[in-house]
Amino acid sequence: MHYALENDRTAGAKLASRLIAAVRASGGFRSASTTYIGATAFENLRDAYRVSNYELDEDGELRPRLLEHVPSTEQQAVLKNYVRRIQQGATDAALVTGTGKDLLEATARHVLHERGHSYGGHDFPGTLFHAFAAKNLSTPPKSVIDAVNAELSKDARERLQQMLYLLGCAVNRLRNDQGTGHGRAFKPTVTDEEARLAAQAMALISEALLSR
Repeated sequence: MHYALENDRTAGAKLASRLIAAVRASGGFRSASTTYIGATAFENLRDAYRVSNYELDEDGELRPRLLEHVPSTEQQAVLKNYVRRIQQGATDAALVTGTGKDLLEATARHVLHERGHSYGGHDFPGTLFHAFAAKNLSTPPKSVIDAVNAELSKDARERLQQMLYLLGCAVNRLRNDQGTGHGRAFKPTVTDEEARLAAQAMALISEALLSR
């Protein structure tokens, strides 16, 4: 498993899944079975998978840990784990959150719930807009949003590429406005969080260019 973590995570995930399936098939998860692995080993295994946002049930079946079944005090940590999995290029399973919605919408809803706001009746853009407002993050004026919807490509894949281009220009503008030109990418007025997000955005766009 240590070798797999360093060299082939997908193969390691398959190995772990097959080992668990073998234990389940031999009755290792049934407390009445003579081959029962024991409560301590079971809880250790369950806790290990919870770190990766999976739930191991009493029968030894693995399933993605749905956000709606996670206590509210743990939801932010679960969402951060999903983000880390994406950043690490995890391919072990689909990222399932909430009622099947994607990570970003689940995060936006969590932010609104955390701030005591309702997201009922909002579509994805509306939910995300209000989540940005709840966190005091700037959003484009309605005229710009309308122009984007009218002028950008109707093809979802092309629109994503166009938005990546705009994101790259925005990061460059931040650097040109704030950069000192003396070994620092940004002035001290740019927070560490803003600098980190800008760097991740540059890496994302570079990856898109290099992988074509």
